[in-house]
Amino acid sequence: MRILAGIDAFPESENTFRAAVGISSALDATPSFVHAVPMARHSAYEMLDSGDSRQGALGKIEGEIARRLGGWCEGSDMQASQVDLVVHDGRPAQTILEHASKMEADMLLIGQHRRHGVFDFGNTMRQVFAASELPIWMQVGKWAPPETILAPVDLSPTSEQVLTHARDLAKAFGAKLKVLHCCSTPFFATTYSGAPPAVMPNYVVNNIQEEDKREFETLLSTFDWQGVEHESRFVDADAVEFIKEATADVDLLVMGQHGHGWIASTVLGSTAYAVLKHAKCPVLALRQMK
Repeated sequence: MRILAGIDAFPESENTFRAAVGISSALDATPSFVHAVPMARHSAYEMLDSGDSRQGALGKIEGEIARRLGGWCEGSDMQASQVDLVVHDGRPAQTILEHASKMEADMLLIGQHRRHGVFDFGNTMRQVFAASELPIWMQVGKWAPPETILAPVDLSPTSEQVLTHARDLAKAFGAKLKVLHCCSTPFFATTYSGAPPAVMPNYVVNNIQEEDKREFETLLSTFDWQGVEHESRFVDADAVEFIKEATADVDLLVMGQHGHGWIASTVLGSTAYAVLKHAKCPVLALRQMK
C-alpha cells in the first residue's frame, strides 16, 4: 500500500507528516511526500529571488523541506534517511494528482489549510477531490492514533465501502467503531397540481422511517465485521448538523462523498461539503467505486 501526503512550507505540515507516518505504520504502508512550488506564479521563499536557476532554486527548497522532515522524524517510526520526498515546480493540486498516478498511490493525505482554519475548498482541496477517485485523508489538528471512529452511512452503494475502510482502520488502530445512519425524513411533498407543498401524513413518514431502519439493520447484519466490535445508531435528524456535532466526540470520521437517498449529495455537494468543511476531527473521504 502506498500513501502520498501533500505538504507545504508551513509548520502545520508537521501534523500531515506525522499522520502519514502513523497511518502507514498501522496499515503496513509506505508513505511518500510531495511539495509543489508554483514558481512561475509566486514564491514564499526568499531563495527564489537570489538569482538561482530554476533547478538550483528547487534544489535549495528540497533541501530545506528535507531538513524539516528530518527534524519531524524525531520521535516517530521513520528515520530521516527513509523519507521519500519529491519537490516539483507546479500547481499543488495538479502536482499531487500527477504524482499519485505515477506512483500508483492507494490513498492521499492532505492537511488543514493554514490561513482559514478550515479546509480550503476554493482551490487545491476542491480540485483534488473532483479529480481523484482515491480515498483522501484530511488531517485536522495534531496527529494522534484514533481511538474512536465514526462511520456515517447513507445506504447508498458507497456504504459498504465506508464500513470496510472503517472496519479495517478500527482493527489496525484498536479503535472503537460507531456506525451512524441519519434518516432525515422529508415532511413535505410536492403535489402534481402545482399547489404548495403539502405536509406528509404521519403514516407515510413512519413507513419511510421503518423501511430506512430495516435497510440499515440489514446492511449491518450482512456485513463482514471480521470480529471488530461496533455499535450502531439510527436517528431521525438532519445529517449535516448531526454529523458535524458528532465529530467533536470522535477521533476520525469515515464517510462517502456522495450517494443517494434522503442525505444524498454530489461530489463535494451539500452533505459532504458542509461536513468536511466544519469537521472537528480528521476525515477519510471516499468516492463511490465505479
